[in-house]
Amino acid sequence: GGLMTTNERRAFPRVSLRVGVGYKVIASLEKKTGPLICSKDISETGIRIVALEKLNPGVMLEIKFLLPDLKESISVIGRVVWTEEFMVGNLSSSKAYEVGVEFVSVNKEDKEKINQFVTTRL
Repeated sequence: GGLMTTNERRAFPRVSLRVGVGYKVIASLEKKTGPLICSKDISETGIRIVALEKLNPGVMLEIKFLLPDLKESISVIGRVVWTEEFMVGNLSSSKAYEVGVEFVSVNKEDKEKINQFVTTRL
């Protein structure tokens, strides 16, 4: 078989995941809890979420979410890698941000659950 180049497929495929996500911005002193947001997709290495506030690259988040078919929520620590602003509807007042988050710390059990979810839906 021919070798695939990196731009032909990502090393870690993403699968669509649309669930509610709770997050906290982990600041140096206080943990600020943000509003409930939702995810767009997930891979073994990260999750893409939609937030209502701008989360700048480098910001650390504590993220909680449920995978379908699982009763217990998964809690991970992630780092914001990129943020892209987009308008919701045609009201300039309602801005939302698509945020790419890279997992920094995931416990073994949760990592296995995520990997299993991703691989079963490819």
